[in-house]
Amino acid sequence: MSTKRERDDAREKRIEEIMAKIDKLGVQLVSEIDKGENPHLEIPIRGSSNVFFDEKAKKIVLGDKIWGGGQPTARNIGNTNLRVKIWQNDFGLGQSESGWNIRYEARVGESGTFTVYEPEKSGLLPEILPVGQSSSLDFGVLIEKFPPAGTVFSGQMLLTAEAAPFPLCALN
Repeated sequence: MSTKRERDDAREKRIEEIMAKIDKLGVQLVSEIDKGENPHLEIPIRGSSNVFFDEKAKKIVLGDKIWGGGQPTARNIGNTNLRVKIWQNDFGLGQSESGWNIRYEARVGESGTFTVYEPEKSGLLPEILPVGQSSSLDFGVLIEKFPPAGTVFSGQMLLTAEAAPFPLCALN
């Protein structure tokens, strides 16, 4: 059985290895751009079933293309329709001259529209989750400025909901 110190040391070493890989990737991409080449990434995967290009969002998505069966979900078990509200901190990445060094996006359901929101502010997603229904939630993170190699950071996310109106019924 390892001690807390040994686990902490192993974690620190792993973080340093990851940050070194990220730094190396950054140098590679800048070098390609400086040479006038199109920058590219090679993403090793076990198969094509867990990576796809989302045409609507125009980005590579990691995860199942077909939602269901054990996937994370939001389920409205209340007695009114709701809209999902998300709050996240900045993972300790702070701000630069141009603003936050990290941005987020989220959507309800596979066909929902991604809503962009900033750290320390709540983002209210436009899609309504009806009473008794379940739906997938998708989250995205864009890091504008990476921290120095070896920096340890962590963050928080809080999911809540706001009541949403029921559709109006037409009177005959």
